[in-house]
Amino acid sequence: MDVMKSLSDLVTQITDSNVIGRIIIAAIIVAILALISHLLVKTLQRLLSIEDTSLSQASIVVNIVRIVVWGLGVCFIADVCFDVNMNAVIAALGVGGIAISLGFQNTLSNLFGGLQITVTHVVKPGDNVSVSGNQGVVKDINWSYTTIHNTNNQTVIIPNSVMASNAVTHLPSLRHVSVPIVVKKDLKNLDDLADQIAKTALEAAKSVNKVTKDPTVTFSKVGDHGLYGTISLMIKDGSKSTAVSDAITRAVAPLIQKEPVAERVEP
Repeated sequence: MDVMKSLSDLVTQITDSNVIGRIIIAAIIVAILALISHLLVKTLQRLLSIEDTSLSQASIVVNIVRIVVWGLGVCFIADVCFDVNMNAVIAALGVGGIAISLGFQNTLSNLFGGLQITVTHVVKPGDNVSVSGNQGVVKDINWSYTTIHNTNNQTVIIPNSVMASNAVTHLPSLRHVSVPIVVKKDLKNLDDLADQIAKTALEAAKSVNKVTKDPTVTFSKVGDHGLYGTISLMIKDGSKSTAVSDAITRAVAPLIQKEPVAERVEP
């Protein structure tokens, strides 16, 4: 409060109750606030991009910072430049806030749901999730809703209250490609065949997208139709996972299918 009083006295001395002078100083303070807000947001976005950060990189976090900065700034300008009693204004807003909260229950529910999701790390942008029958990659967590992008190239808008009150299933990243296979060939040289399948899968995947983790071939069980296994690898762009799976399936099919037995033709 001493700082506010000192600045108020300084403004009064500079402007000498000149309205135009106060407006000019208010404009200068607004410009400074804009600069501070910009720097804080850029710094926060840079910090939130670090994987080890405790907060998810969601726009709701950045927007809260903006509101706090500008809210304090507006109160400062009103008090210092225009002699507005902010204590009385805040008290009036407190009383009116009760009535407003009753009329905006759904909005407030979504807002606090978004804060809960962000702070508790239930989901964060980039997660592949399934919630209320909707599956996709989380793109953003905003004030009232969470945006999910699914494999059909559709954008799904889910209210934050739904995200916070329903079971959320975390699915493997779309960057992780898993292709099931059934080997029907002779299994005598299984290790050599697995290496050949892995090399073929790698070349096929590279033709579609960059591979960040080379393919591995694992076998799980022997069934009536052959030896069941999986080709697993990681790619750079998760949106290309379907195309990569298709390319691998087409490439390795000749390696795992049993060669047809030539029919004997009677002379």
